[in-house]
Amino acid sequence: MTEQIREGDLYKSLTVFGQTFHLYYGYYDEQDRRSRYQEPIPLYPDFEANPHYTDKGEPFVTQMQDPCSCFDGEAAGDGCYACRYFRQGDDLIGICTCDRLKQAPTLTSVGIQQNPE
Repeated sequence: MTEQIREGDLYKSLTVFGQTFHLYYGYYDEQDRRSRYQEPIPLYPDFEANPHYTDKGEPFVTQMQDPCSCFDGEAAGDGCYACRYFRQGDDLIGICTCDRLKQAPTLTSVGIQQNPE
């Protein structure tokens, strides 16, 4: 018998470029939450709404994130992963190495913690 996944359950934790991210099951919108046919799915951080940076000031991005103004690749519709500035981390999370987007590193909010090195 398989245990049912519920909203808020931990999907997994992963460490990417020195930061640990905790991914939880949930819904991207209220319509999905109310649907009896939709089950919770793993939710990845929204780095556009809540930016996070490496110790070097490089912004975290997800592969499926819409490309920014620095995009340098064949087809912008493919997402950040198609850009030459994208560096793959673990799973669907990476960083953007474009110098124009670097900022002073900051650590913020829930679900993210700095790993001692």
